[in-house]
Amino acid sequence: MMQTVRWGISKPYRAIVHLNYVILPREKPTTFKSLVGVIIIGGVIIAWLVWSLFGLNVTESHGVITAAKAESITGLKLPSEAMNIRTARYIQWVNYAEFVRFEAPVNVCLRCALKITPRQAMKPTDEYDLKYAAGAGRSAAFSDFTWFDLY
Repeated sequence: MMQTVRWGISKPYRAIVHLNYVILPREKPTTFKSLVGVIIIGGVIIAWLVWSLFGLNVTESHGVITAAKAESITGLKLPSEAMNIRTARYIQWVNYAEFVRFEAPVNVCLRCALKITPRQAMKPTDEYDLKYAAGAGRSAAFSDFTWFDLY
């Protein structure tokens, strides 16, 4: 909609304002404009999909959290005796890691470990696995990983 204004002064020195509204017909989008719009929207969608698939997605707790919050992050139901709970996880393409640390009596910890990995033998691991397989290199993805003190 376009507005034109005409004005003038009549003999008795009154200002006269006359408004004319001209309704312009709306342009039909051209094929080129439609194609450019589809390409831009498609590019944004593809960029988001590539980022979500290949990009680094990090979730970590900043400080001690509750068992319910830890369950929402990791999907693991922690025992009610768990205290000082911390979690962290990252996903990047096929590489992922989840870390959960909590304090509880030894029998509660062992029972929880058996629930998480029921078919694994409960035996001590060597220091090399704790140091290199448990995340010394992976810890760079997190803002604070000093709480994960197993290695």
